[in-house]
Order: sequence, then structure tokens, then C-alpha cells
Amino acid sequence: MAAAQSAATPDALALGAALGGRYIVDKCIGHGGMGVVYAARDRVLERPVAIKVLRPEFRRDDALVTRFLNEARIVASLFTNPNIVSIYDLGRTDAGDSYLVMELLRGKSLREGIDPGSHMRPSRTWVLEVVAQIAGALADAHKLGVAHRDLKPENVFVLDTHMRIVKVLDFGLAVSASAPLADLYKTRPGDLIGTPMYMSPESIRGESVGAPADLYALGILLYELASNGQVPYDARTLGQWMRAHELDAPRPLPETHPSGQPYAPYPQRFHDLLAKLLSKDPGQRPGAWQVYCELRMVAEEIDAAYHVDVARRG
Repeated sequence: MAAAQSAATPDALALGAALGGRYIVDKCIGHGGMGVVYAARDRVLERPVAIKVLRPEFRRDDALVTRFLNEARIVASLFTNPNIVSIYDLGRTDAGDSYLVMELLRGKSLREGIDPGSHMRPSRTWVLEVVAQIAGALADAHKLGVAHRDLKPENVFVLDTHMRIVKVLDFGLAVSASAPLADLYKTRPGDLIGTPMYMSPESIRGESVGAPADLYALGILLYELASNGQVPYDARTLGQWMRAHELDAPRPLPETHPSGQPYAPYPQRFHDLLAKLLSKDPGQRPGAWQVYCELRMVAEEIDAAYHVDVARRG
């Protein structure tokens, strides 16, 4: 889990508290609607870890506790993929709150790497590499029958290393096709699954949400990165997003910054892939592994064009 600035929260664990007699709490590094995240130290293996603790007010909410523990089981089944955050352990605090122990990541979320105010968008090579790694992570998850269901830049972490390595986080809304629905898919009636900007048309309609919905969200994310924060629909409110996903055609990827500065163009293969990902029909969207391969081929095409241009200039 991500290391970030310390965040105060009224239900924080005490500094130095030992969970399970093993994990020594260092500081709070973040909190969300369901849980609070702490940096800690595993005194048995002598390594830093992150601990996500379910908020006390959800202690008796069986559906949310099941969803929380479901994240641990699903992510643990995907431990071989280097682009999915690793889960080490799970347990309960003395007060009875469930917690997950996972790898402590150092870097920043993909959201923090998007700067709509910048005159420069991320390099095409960076965008293709990052999204290819996400697609590879989804491919492994989908192969095991697991859909993420809340893919967005906040749930992708870019490690602070000399290499471009990303980790897909927060499988708290994930569902496994191989597990009993009664155990894993406890969503309350009327719940929207995911985040409005990244929700597929079928999820808007309340239909079964699986791998194709992840690919639609990946298309929105890819568009956002390739345009440095712009979005494919003119929507801001929940209602506008719901209508846009259902009815509106996505805008073409912008060729220039709002200031008029031109962007380096992507090849047609890229635009064709993006259009398929954003298809209203889930059956028209490519699988995650196909997306991975297509992005690699786009990268090769851009690299080849660059070397031809260099040779021409002599």
C-alpha cells in the first residue's frame, strides 16, 4: 500500500501498537470511506508493511466485513503478478476490527501524475508502458475469473524507482467468478459499482459487471493519460456521467493543448484500440491480454517511426 503524508483520523491506532503480536504501528498514512491505512514494521521478518484497518463503525456490518476480507483472498490469489499489490496477512485487532497486511509502496498514485494545467502531457512511451502493465495485471486477474470493478488512477500506484513499475491497488470491490456469490458479492440493492467517471454502460444499467467493465474503465484511464487529464465526455455530475456512458460518443483524443501547443500524435492503431475500449457494447471490447499486446505494438510503431525520422534528418 502507498506511503503518503501522515493523516490524522479520530479512530487512529496508537503509535507503537502491536497487531497480532507482530506488526508495530508507525504512523497513519491515509484513510478512506471504509478503512484507515498505517505504515508499520513486521518485527518477525524485519520489513516495512502497510496495514489497512476496517473502520470501527463497520465492525458489525457483515456485508462490508465480507467485502473487506474478500479483497485479501482475491489479491492473495494473484500474488505472482508483479503489478498487483501483495497481501501478506490478515487478522483482527483486539477491538475486533478486521485488517489486511500488505506491501508498503513508495511513490505516488497515477492520479498525482496527471496535471491538466501542464502544457506537456506525459510522453507516449510512458503512457503506453504504464497502461500495458495495468492491462497485464487485469489479464492475470481475469484469467482467474476476478474483475476489479473500480479501476481508476487513484487505484494505480507508480513506484518510486528508476524503472517504470506500477501496482494495481484496492480490490475491495472485486468479485471472483469461482467463489460463491453469497460469500463474495454482497452489494446492497441500488449500489453503484465503481466510480462514476470510469463506470461502464452496463454497470450504469445495474447489469452484471465483469471483465469488460474493467476494460471500459481502462479506456477512460488511457484517454485521460494520453490527454493529460482531459476526459472523453462533457460530464461533471453523476447524472451527466451516467448519460454520457450510456448515450454519448467519446470525443476524439485532442491533438493540441488548450493553449494551442500541438501534441506528438499517436498512430492510428492506438486510436482504433481506444475506440474499442470505449465501445458501449461490452462484446466489442478487447480482452486485457489483447490490449497489452496492442499497446506493445503501438510502442514499437512509435519507436520505429522515431528512428526513421532520426535517420532522415541525418
